Amino acid sequence: MMIRILYRAALLAGAVLTLTPGAAHAQLGGLRKRLEDRMLGQGATAQRAPTFDDRVLEITDARLEQLLRGLKAEQAAVAKQEQANAAENARMAEAEKRNEAYGKCAEPYTKELLRYTGMTMGLAFAAKREQDKTGKMTGPMQDSVKAVTTRMQQVARDLEAKCGKSPEQPEFDAMGSEGSDPEALGAKAAGLKDEQYAVLRERAAAFLLARGGRTGSYVYVAGERAALERRAGDLAAFRKLLGE
Repeated sequence: MMIRILYRAALLAGAVLTLTPGAAHAQLGGLRKRLEDRMLGQGATAQRAPTFDDRVLEITDARLEQLLRGLKAEQAAVAKQEQANAAENARMAEAEKRNEAYGKCAEPYTKELLRYTGMTMGLAFAAKREQDKTGKMTGPMQDSVKAVTTRMQQVARDLEAKCGKSPEQPEFDAMGSEGSDPEALGAKAAGLKDEQYAVLRERAAAFLLARGGRTGSYVYVAGERAALERRAGDLAAFRKLLGE
């Protein structure tokens, strides 16, 4: 195995030596550049620069001031929404407890009511057959229907006396109502269009969360990096909001 490895290395060295000095230097230089790019996380992307337009705004101190105003409003909206969610969850949990307690209390009564309901349906079919056959409902049949109906009414009264009225079901409070989207509120507070704010927010977040590392597909001009470094401490207060 070692002999084979040495043999391959010798062939590679021979191939390099057979190149003209200029070609060898060019190939080795290209190899070194590719290795440096890989180690530094650079490459063709590092040579690009963002194209600024009405959608992608250049990051400056003034733009970051706008972004920070937006993030502050956004964070306040998120906190308010979380409080509303917690209150709604507590309200629904309390309603569920009431329903459970009522159901446990009412269970024997509801079973009896179901039994009488079945009896009532049976009597109704029998009464219909009797009426179709004789043209009227006989006295015994009327007495049976009345007795079952009276008993059902009594059970219903006993149920309410023991367990109270059936709890009202709470209406669902739609917490994500129109106009309450935190990011939209942030854009409004920043004085930017929704898309402008979203892109500015994403680019600043990528830089902040990748401090000392790669920023993926996001690229920045030198002035942007300088502005972001100056306001990194202020932006850090919103790391969780920005997706840490």
